[in-house]
Amino acid sequence: MKNNNIFIKACYGFFAVIMCFVSCAKDNELEDGITASKNKATVPSEILLDGNGDSKTINIDADCEWSFTNVPSWITLSNTNGDGSASVEITPSVNPSSTEQRKGSILFNASDRSKTSTLTQGVANESLELPVQSLSFDNMPCSSSFAIKSNGSWKITGEKEWLSLDKTEGTGDGNVKVTVQENTSEEERRAELIIQGSQNKQTMTVVQKGREVTLALSTNSITFSATESTVSIIAEGTAKWTASTSDTWITLDKSVFEGSATSVKTTIMVTCKDNTSATARTGEVVLTYSNGTKSLKCTVKQDAGKKAEVGTTTFSEITKNSAKATASYTSDFPVTVYGFYYSNTNITPGENDMKVELTGSDKSGSFSATLTGLKSGSKYYVRAYANNGVGYSYGEVTTVTTSGDKPENNDNPNPNL
Repeated sequence: MKNNNIFIKACYGFFAVIMCFVSCAKDNELEDGITASKNKATVPSEILLDGNGDSKTINIDADCEWSFTNVPSWITLSNTNGDGSASVEITPSVNPSSTEQRKGSILFNASDRSKTSTLTQGVANESLELPVQSLSFDNMPCSSSFAIKSNGSWKITGEKEWLSLDKTEGTGDGNVKVTVQENTSEEERRAELIIQGSQNKQTMTVVQKGREVTLALSTNSITFSATESTVSIIAEGTAKWTASTSDTWITLDKSVFEGSATSVKTTIMVTCKDNTSATARTGEVVLTYSNGTKSLKCTVKQDAGKKAEVGTTTFSEITKNSAKATASYTSDFPVTVYGFYYSNTNITPGENDMKVELTGSDKSGSFSATLTGLKSGSKYYVRAYANNGVGYSYGEVTTVTTSGDKPENNDNPNPNL
């Protein structure tokens, strides 16, 4: 039973080493590294050598004794054994053939394990050429081929998940079929295929276009009144887009669409804030697509703000020295300042005359104020005013005559007015 357990453990150990070797070899086919320890050893499955006899250095990462055996006669090693990490220079003799590769193998020993690496030497004076060095595809699935001109062996690396090759290695001249999957993205994609010989390498560039996209706007211009309001525009198409505006008085409820294989209508709500300026203004909404290379624009126009409308002033509670004035206003925006100018000499009273001023925040309403400091039996010119942020507006000038006799000298109860 004990012997069986030892045998089973040995099998598991051997299987683990083999799996490690296979895995690492696949990942390091063209790498020049060897690792070895008391528990594992990995070597490249194939070591490529120059056909003209140039040396290649192999790096050994080890924490145990190691050695190379079964070395072919056309191979010279700088050292065949060691203890711990080291670098070993492999020097082949010149390949006597200019058309045929030369192959051999070498055995690497570490602790009680041995691994074999294949040695492949290219032909002397190797040539490796690509008559065409790039392929272009549209976004749909399709295939195309490129030619390799060589007198030696070659391998291809650099495949992508969206790209496949009908062969990845060969000897001598050959044709390689490249097949691409559909590119559902708008973005172009590319791959660099490396064709590696024993001495030379070439690069084949594969480019696939992104899918064709469409985009249109329902209008290229919208107009707003001066007051805050919202208007919709529709973007229709398959493109991925980003909507933006550089105007702070314009806001958008949607700024991104991720694109679609089929045409989609997307509503964008455009809102303009109150324009309390007496000047009309113009801005724009921009939809950018095709990776920022294309754009559509919608011009946004907003009317100038309007001043408040002020009604005619009426009077009540008239006495010798005062009268109550009443007026009304309507406005698109809140009226913050309003009142009355009055004078018994200026038929168009204004800022430099007597006034009574009030404050508020309504868009419409009526207001009253008592005009004081009046002379008895005198006629006064009165004008209501209001300011809604756009500017001052005025009502018609009306008159009121105080009660009592016409004043004598020094009859003004407020001589400073």
